Amino acid sequence: MSFNGRYIGKDLIAKRLKSRYGLTMHNDEIKDDIDDAIRAIGHYNAYVLKVTDGKGDNPDPIQIINYRGMLPRDIEYPIMARDYDSKTSMSCINNIYNNEEVIYIPGSSITYDINYYHIITNIEKHKVEFAYLGFPTDKDNNPLVPDHEEYIKAIVAYCADVKATNLYIKGEIDERRQAKIEQDWYAYAIGAVSIEMPNMDHMDKLADDWLQLLPKKGRKTNNGVIGILDQTKPPNSEETGW
Repeated sequence: MSFNGRYIGKDLIAKRLKSRYGLTMHNDEIKDDIDDAIRAIGHYNAYVLKVTDGKGDNPDPIQIINYRGMLPRDIEYPIMARDYDSKTSMSCINNIYNNEEVIYIPGSSITYDINYYHIITNIEKHKVEFAYLGFPTDKDNNPLVPDHEEYIKAIVAYCADVKATNLYIKGEIDERRQAKIEQDWYAYAIGAVSIEMPNMDHMDKLADDWLQLLPKKGRKTNNGVIGILDQTKPPNSEETGW
C-alpha cells in the first residue's frame, strides 16, 4: 500500500535532512527514526501487507522450535496466522499489540500467543505463515517512505527533531534552533495526517477479505463476534493461496 504506489529510500531522507536542517545521521539512526516517524504519523497507507510464506519479496515462514519463533522485525499490525504445511488456521489467544485487526479463530486446534517479537504456539516444532501490515522496505531491508511531498516533509522533520533534541541536550545547538525544528515537525505532521486515505474501515474490509479464505469457523475480535463463515466447504488453497 502507498498513497500513489511509489516510495523513496532513506538516502533521499538523509539528503533532505542535510539540505533543510544542516544535520547528518548515522545509517542505523535514520533507519530507526524513519520507522518511528511512520508510526508517529499513523497512516495505514504507509504500511504494506506481508505474509511469511517465502513467496516473492515476502519473508520466509516462521520457524517454530520448542514452541517459540521470532516474528518479523518489521511487524506493526498483526492480522492472522496459519500452519505453513497443513494450512490450518491458528487461533490467537493473546496479543501484546492489542489491536482489533487480529482475526481470532475460536476452536482452532493450533493456538498462538504474540509476545513482543516472539510467537509462541502449542506445537513444539512447525512453520507458520503470518499475515501482517509491516514497514515498507527495499530488497536490502532498508526503510522506504511513501513518495508524497507532505509525508516526506513530515518524515524529515521528525528525524531532524530527534537529532536536534539530542544535540540541544548536549549543548551543541541553541534552544531557538531546536524549537524551530520541533515546530516544523508538528506543522508537517498535521499536513501528513490530513492526506486523504483509508481509515479503520479499510482495515475492516481487509480483515473481511482474509476471512473469506479461511475454513469454516466463527470469528471474533476484541469487541466480540463479527460473523460466521460459510460452512459448506473449506476454500481451495491452490486457488486462493490462503
